[in-house]
Amino acid sequence: MTFQNTTSLLFERNQLVALQSVKATGMVQGLVLEMTIRQEYQNCTQDNLEASYTFPMGWGASFMDLHVEIAGKRL
Repeated sequence: MTFQNTTSLLFERNQLVALQSVKATGMVQGLVLEMTIRQEYQNCTQDNLEASYTFPMGWGASFMDLHVEIAGKRL
């Protein structure tokens, strides 16, 4: 998977997955930033897609939680 442009992802078989929306909110409490990012993509193919999602973070940062929702169902 590579980034095609800022509004879609390109998968190995030239499948485009369109980015529909992005919403980011955050709150700082002391030295901790709690950040929520909601991204909505639309699979315009009939195929199931497999993706790897990476989270670039600074040294010393901790990843605390992840929620995934597909077709309105939380995994």
